[in-house]
Amino acid sequence: MGFYQEVSKGLQKDLKQYIKFNEKARMSFPMEIEQTEYREIVFSKKFLSRLSGEVIGNLFLDKQYNPVTDKEILKRLARISYFGEILFDEESNISLHRAFKLEGDLKKEEEQYTAIKKGLSILQKEKVIKDDEKLRIQEIIDRFYSLRKKNNETMKSVVEKSKEIMKNNEFLSERLIDELYYGYVQVLSENFDKIKFLKQGEDVFYDILDKLKKGKKKIKVRLSAENKNYLSKLEYSLNYYIKLLSTYESVMHMSRTQYEKELKNIEKKNINERFKTIRNI
Repeated sequence: MGFYQEVSKGLQKDLKQYIKFNEKARMSFPMEIEQTEYREIVFSKKFLSRLSGEVIGNLFLDKQYNPVTDKEILKRLARISYFGEILFDEESNISLHRAFKLEGDLKKEEEQYTAIKKGLSILQKEKVIKDDEKLRIQEIIDRFYSLRKKNNETMKSVVEKSKEIMKNNEFLSERLIDELYYGYVQVLSENFDKIKFLKQGEDVFYDILDKLKKGKKKIKVRLSAENKNYLSKLEYSLNYYIKLLSTYESVMHMSRTQYEKELKNIEKKNINERFKTIRNI
C-alpha cells in the first residue's frame, strides 16, 4: 500500500491553480495534529514520477480541502509526511519498506553467501589466493552477513509494526511517528555498524578482486560452468562491497553516536526542504 494515492478528478480540478504543466498530483494518508485532520498533496512530473519518485512540490489541506497557511502547523505536517513516506509508504524510493524488499530476501542472501564461499574455495584450490587470505576474507564476510541478518530482522520488525499502525489507525500522528522512530534509528545505526565493520576488509577486497580478474583467465579453461558462475558471483560481491564502502566513505570516520547525530542533522535538512517546496506559502 502506498502512503500516497491518486487524487480524484474533482479534487484535481480544484487544485488546478497549484498543478503545473505536465505534473500529476497524489494525496497522502490522513494526518492529524491536535485532533484536526490534514492531507498532503504532492506534485511530480507525469512521466518521471514512477522512475525517479521525485516530488517537486507539495501542499497541505485541511479536512475541507482548504490550503493550510499556519507555518507552525505546516512545519509539523512536513515532519509527519517526511517520516510517513519513509516509515509507511511501500512504494517510495526512500521507504524502509522498499529497502526491506531489496535487503530482506533471506533466501537470495543465503544463496549469495554460499556462492561467495564456494568462489573463495575455488580460488584457494587453484592457488590464486593463499590460505591465510581466504581465511581473512572469510572471517570478515561471515561477520558481515551475521550483522546483515541482525539488521534485516530489526528492519522486518519496524516494517511489520508500521503495517499494523496503518491498519489500525485512521490518521497518522506525531505520536505514531514517535512510536516507530527509535526502531528506525536502530535500523540505520545497525546498517552503519555492519558497513563500518566491512571497512576492515577494504584492502583485501581490492587485492582478491585483482587476483581474481587475473587468475580466472588462466584457470577458466579447466573450470565447470557452475564454478565459473561462482567466480562471477564472487566478483560481483567484491565490487558491491567496494562500491558500498565508497558510498559511505564520508561517515566512516564517525563513531555510532556521531553518526546518529549526523542523521538528526540530515532529517532536519530534509524536513526543511520539504517545507520549502510548499506552494502556497
